[in-house]
Amino acid sequence: MAIGISALAFAVRKQSASLTKPLVLGHAQQLVAAALGYKSLAAHQNSQEEHPDLSLTRHIVLDEALLLLRARELEVDYDNDAVVSLLTAALMHTLPWATVHRTKEAFDDMLRDYLDQSVVNHNETISQMAMSNGTLGEVYLPFETSLEEVPYDDVGEFRIVGHVSMRQDPDRGDVGHVVHVTASLFLTRYGKVCISEPTCRLNSAKLAWLGDDVSDGDAPTLTLALALAEELGIDLEDAEILADAEILANESNDGGLVYSYILHAEHVAPPELAAKLLAKFDTLDIELPASFYDRVEWSPYE
Repeated sequence: MAIGISALAFAVRKQSASLTKPLVLGHAQQLVAAALGYKSLAAHQNSQEEHPDLSLTRHIVLDEALLLLRARELEVDYDNDAVVSLLTAALMHTLPWATVHRTKEAFDDMLRDYLDQSVVNHNETISQMAMSNGTLGEVYLPFETSLEEVPYDDVGEFRIVGHVSMRQDPDRGDVGHVVHVTASLFLTRYGKVCISEPTCRLNSAKLAWLGDDVSDGDAPTLTLALALAEELGIDLEDAEILADAEILANESNDGGLVYSYILHAEHVAPPELAAKLLAKFDTLDIELPASFYDRVEWSPYE
């Protein structure tokens, strides 16, 4: 049997029966429409991107702000927490296989966890990680997408380029500590806020061997912060601060040959970070190799 807004509204009305002032069906329908991202029931009914059967939905990103606004407009006599709890309980009762997320951030966190686990536990990634002589460190698989970018009633592919970095065992030889990864995340949208179960496909996983030339275009490009984190052996959070530092070329007199780059951290590093850098490098003017920008996705020297 198809599960649409009528079934959801019935569940809301039934859930409200235990409250001091149960909802009438019309108000229940309006609240469901708002929770699903519409200002009114009519807007929901006129939408060309709202599947009449939501049984394939596995994730719902509640439009909490619109839901609470609509509840106030309808003069629903419940506090905000009661309204959200009522709608969440009704959605979970009608679609017990679906997860209700109160925010887009919570949905994104779920996707990141799923993506990280899918990539790290893939046989190919495990094989490449095993060759590194290290243990799992950071999983960096950046992606950003809005619900609107997920195609309605069709499968959308979102390509992700990142890496898995390894912590090296000091008692074992360092043969390479970064596994470069490309993956695809597949999503389908059945309504404004109703999303399918995500699917991940690993496209490639390759250990960057120590000493390999990574400037031939085979390795994925990195953000400046990530490149700094890898080159300097520091946390990504600290590297993101240093990404705002001035980096100047140490070049020949005629400018035709770059010997190295110097990162001037003094004016951007807060005291705690400055202390860490001084302990590690004995200076806040940190030298980077001439090949540093080879894998950075943007360089001022191109």
